[in-house]
Amino acid sequence: MKFIKKHWFPILIGIIVIVAIVLLRRRTTSGNAGSGSITSGPFAPSSSAGNLDEGKLLSQGSTGPEVAELQRLINSGYQVAGVEKSISTDGIFGPITANALNELTSRFQITLSDARFMLSQYS
Repeated sequence: MKFIKKHWFPILIGIIVIVAIVLLRRRTTSGNAGSGSITSGPFAPSSSAGNLDEGKLLSQGSTGPEVAELQRLINSGYQVAGVEKSISTDGIFGPITANALNELTSRFQITLSDARFMLSQYS
């Protein structure tokens, strides 16, 4: 019980990630991909998002605008969760981004569409 009290937030996020992945795969398999796109709120694409590859797999060592957008999403996730913390949006997926992503999702790689969908379910 002590473990659950101490780690309730990562456990909750882990459950949300699993549900999001299942729903996302179900939506993709049924041919309705893109029908649930997020157009407003903290997890909507930023105005500077341009033509990001939403399906690009991002992991430690990745760089570019997709990583910067992921970092922005992580910061939005912190904000929604009431965590007074943020990471740099420098577009470099280094250990700080990996730790922040792990803290929010218990994963070390993700696509932008997975991150956006998963975080939208939390807000």
